Amino acid sequence: GGKSFVDVPTVSAGVINARRTNQDASASVDVWYLQTWLKAVGYDPGTLDGYWTPAGATQKALDTFRRNSMRLTGNDATGTVGLQSLTALRDKAGPTKPVKA
Repeated sequence: GGKSFVDVPTVSAGVINARRTNQDASASVDVWYLQTWLKAVGYDPGTLDGYWTPAGATQKALDTFRRNSMRLTGNDATGTVGLQSLTALRDKAGPTKPVKA
């Protein structure tokens, strides 16, 4: 088995961004959902562990998803995890989990 998390009612871009910017280095179920959804749609986020590694596999997978699936370019395809990216990824992966900014 992998890491177990206390589930959340909504997946939060704000929580993910706190991990992304190292404001909080702990594992997060929100990051785990993001990683799981990336893997479900064919992008390799690395280990599904809820940890965000700066410039690591999860960021690279998300940036590639944004470029390929959302047709974003330049700075729009990198960096902060926004509600638009989170919703597009969730919808493509197929789960019904609510998301929030």
